[in-house]
Amino acid sequence: MIDENSLEHCELTKPVSTFVRNALSPTSDKRNPYCFNPFARRHRILVGVNNASKTMTIALWCVLLAGIMPVITTGIAKWGTRLDNNHPRDWANSLVGYRRRAYAAHQNAYEAFPFFATAVLAAGATGASPGLVNLLAMVFIAARLGYTATYLADLATPRSIMWAIGWFVTIAIFTAAVWG
Repeated sequence: MIDENSLEHCELTKPVSTFVRNALSPTSDKRNPYCFNPFARRHRILVGVNNASKTMTIALWCVLLAGIMPVITTGIAKWGTRLDNNHPRDWANSLVGYRRRAYAAHQNAYEAFPFFATAVLAAGATGASPGLVNLLAMVFIAARLGYTATYLADLATPRSIMWAIGWFVTIAIFTAAVWG
């Protein structure tokens, strides 16, 4: 028979932060055979978010930065120009030089974002090492910054290298639970 004392050490009765931290452990509590937590592995989808202290992993901050980067690049394209908000596509087609390249970098940032964000969430959900995912996410951001800088400078080959680094790092994040 299960009573209150038998659930004293049960993971479900602890604060959420302890529960999430211990989600790395097997689904049952070895100290108490009456305590079984079928959701322990499933709660790892939080990807390092600690509900008690409201902190985020570096990888999630990198997702936020990657989401902001397209706005910054389009700001570079628009700064100091007269924008016809009634026909914004016509305005984009009229751009030349570094402004046109900034707009192209803006479009590519939107293309790269979903794959990267999904990879970070998948890595957290599948149990990849948070330290490894954080490191790879920072490499992705560095590659995207390098990509934008080389695009603005009209350096085609280095730009392609930066793009490839970002793409391969995203695949590494996605599969980090398998090899990391």
